[in-house]
This record gives sequence, C-alpha cells and structure tokens, in this order.
Amino acid sequence: MSHHYCSVVIPAYNEARRLPATLAAIAALASSQLGKCEIIVADDGSTDSTAELAEKFRTPLCRVRALRLPHRGKGFAIRRGVGFARGEIVVLCDADLGDSVAEIPLLAAALGRGADIAIGSRWLDHFECLRNQPLHRRLSSRAFNRLANCVLAVPFKDTQCGLKALTRSAASRVFPLLRLNGWGYDTELIHAALALGLRVDEVGLRVVHDYRDSHFRPLADGFASVRELFEIRWNTLRGAYRTSSPVLLPERPVAAEPALTAPRHRATRRAAGRRLFDVFGPMSILMLGGHLICAPAPRPRPSVTGVRPRLAGEIGSRQQASSGYAP
Repeated sequence: MSHHYCSVVIPAYNEARRLPATLAAIAALASSQLGKCEIIVADDGSTDSTAELAEKFRTPLCRVRALRLPHRGKGFAIRRGVGFARGEIVVLCDADLGDSVAEIPLLAAALGRGADIAIGSRWLDHFECLRNQPLHRRLSSRAFNRLANCVLAVPFKDTQCGLKALTRSAASRVFPLLRLNGWGYDTELIHAALALGLRVDEVGLRVVHDYRDSHFRPLADGFASVRELFEIRWNTLRGAYRTSSPVLLPERPVAAEPALTAPRHRATRRAAGRRLFDVFGPMSILMLGGHLICAPAPRPRPSVTGVRPRLAGEIGSRQQASSGYAP
C-alpha cells in the first residue's frame, strides 16, 4: 500500500489489560506497512491505568497521544479523538482487537479505490473469525443489523465491526454532524455518510474481538442501541445530517463540546425521555412484535358493486308507495 500519514483513533474505557497488545500490533504494522502514523487513545473516563499505559507507550514510527475525557460513552470518545486526528486516513479501532489490526491495509486499499469510508465486516466473507464470538452476541448482532436496515435503510451486513477507515475529507464532513454518545455511533456514522452522498464500501475482514472483559451489557446496552436507532431516524427527519460544505475539525477543549453547553431544561427533557424509553421501550417493542406475528389477516372489504341498484330500487319503491302509486 502507498504510505499515507495515518491516524488510528482508539476509544478506551478501563482497557488496561487489552490495550497494550493492540498498541504493540499497531506499532508492528507501522514498521512493516503503514509507515509514520499517530495513535490517539481517547480515554473515556477510565478508572484504571488505561491513560497511563497509553502515555508511557513509545514506538519509533508512531506518535502516541492520550486524551483524558469525562465518561460520556464510546461515541463521545470517538468524536473527540477524531477531532484531534491529523492523518490523511483516519482509522477507528477498538481497543480489544490485538493482532486483527493487521487488516487495516485492506481498508486503506478500499479508500484508494475511491471509497470515502471503508467499514470492516465479519459477515461478508470470513465467517471463521466469528467462532469465538458468544452465541448471544452473534444473534443480537444479526438482529440489530436487520433492524437498522428496516429503520434506516442501512444496506450493510455488519455495522458494528471494530475497524473502520475514513479519508480526511470524509471525516471532516461527517463527524461534525454526529450526536450520539453511546454504542449506536457506528450506525449514525454510516447513516450520516450515506445521507451526504458519500461512498461507503463494506470490506470483508478477519477481525477477532476479545470478549473476556467486554463492557457491553446485552440487555441494557442492547435496548439503548435500539433506542438510538430511532433517535437517528428522528434526527434524519429534522434534517440533522444535511450540510452543504465540509467543516474543519479544529483542536478544541472538551468544554467546547456542544452537548456540555446545552440548556439545562433541554438536557433534563432529553434525560427524562430516555428514562421513559428504558421503562416502556422494551415492553412496546415486544407488544409490537407480538401484534405483527399474532394479528389475524384483515378481512376483505365487501364489494359495493351490485349493492347500489338494490338500494336504489328500494328507495324508488318506497317513494312510489308514499306517493300513492302502485308499482
């Protein structure tokens, strides 16, 4: 692959055990293929030594930077990290990938073929990499991607893979539009890119996640992700993902994040709405699914042809009877 200055953004929350292997794998890849690059570890308010490990990591070809952020969620950490990226190619990489970062050149090759964004996919070709994935994660992943296709018309098999790459131009256009702080940031990123008319390519990768210390909670975070799908849909209806020109991504302090300066009453209403969804959302989804499955087929409406003449005849005979004329 041709050597471009590459920025690898890693969101991390309490990743002291899994992060070192991923950093070492990126350093090895830089020595063999990537060349000079930068690594940005966006620490999402970790309570362990994640930030300290990132700050102490040294490698000849990689400039490592650790961002200490308040705990706001994976989407927030990704946005802040990309805001500091300076590479021609911006790679989004989960902290638990380890040797799977060796697949980054395939994403860069897709960008070289004209794609604005290249997303990794575990469901496109290399199904063997899913063997270590727990069954409930596999089922929930397939269900979520089907739902995303229905709600947002996202035409990809895997939106949650932990490896994605963007050109600098695409990142400068898409990321200023993103709003979600949680796990649904992948889907919002892809949906916003498609709304802007950018080319998004799905690339089959051999990506193996380390699920031993995963912070994803299947029920709570699963329903939160479904809620975020409908939040993306609502943002789309409001025109939140439309812009006419690229927006630069300047370095700025965390205090300048728009969500931190939002009016208190607006944030209170938003939090109250999310609490209501957490209480009634799962019940509503189950009731809707049960209704769609168990509802009887609608009865055919009776045809009106052949009815009107009879009614007209009855009305005529009644008029004649009331006027005193025999039929």
